[in-house]
Amino acid sequence: MMNNISLMGWLHTIACLIALCAGAYVLSASKGTPRHRKLGWWYVGAMVALNLSVLTVYSHDFVPGRPPGPGNFGFFHWLTIVTLLTTVLAVVAGMRQRGSRFWAHTHAQAMLFSYYMLVGGLINELIVRVVPLRAWIVRTFPHPVNPAANPAVGMVQLAAMLLWLALVVRFAVKVTRMTRRWSRPATAPSRAGATF
Repeated sequence: MMNNISLMGWLHTIACLIALCAGAYVLSASKGTPRHRKLGWWYVGAMVALNLSVLTVYSHDFVPGRPPGPGNFGFFHWLTIVTLLTTVLAVVAGMRQRGSRFWAHTHAQAMLFSYYMLVGGLINELIVRVVPLRAWIVRTFPHPVNPAANPAVGMVQLAAMLLWLALVVRFAVKVTRMTRRWSRPATAPSRAGATF
């Protein structure tokens, strides 16, 4: 369902696609390389653009205790602010991480969390925009109010959260191993090319 997307919606969509691709590369490839830094900046720029674009949309959001609808500064807007702050924290931590175990962990975990938020938004958006998928979910798991609040969507979101938690542990272990090498004598390998 793409016929009712505004110019701001297209900017948001393009920024999301850039962030999904750049973020997937950054999370899976070797760390500390020039390509990692370049695509990391592409990811950050796309995340800032897509999150700022969400703050301009007031057509549908929900606030606890009020019916969902236009004009609400609600749940999705607050998630957007959290994601923006997390992305900024990841950049600051990335600039300070050399030689600092705390900032190295903060950089990795903040980037990972911001990507998790992006994937969570993608899951919800697929339910809203892909009509056959939405129709199948509503038919299979009837829910009277909102397809995005459907138990099937909750199960997919839960799977994404479990994957994120597994990656949290994996990145914590990898960063710990990498930062141990920093404290070894000068014969230790450099951090360029380290893989999380």
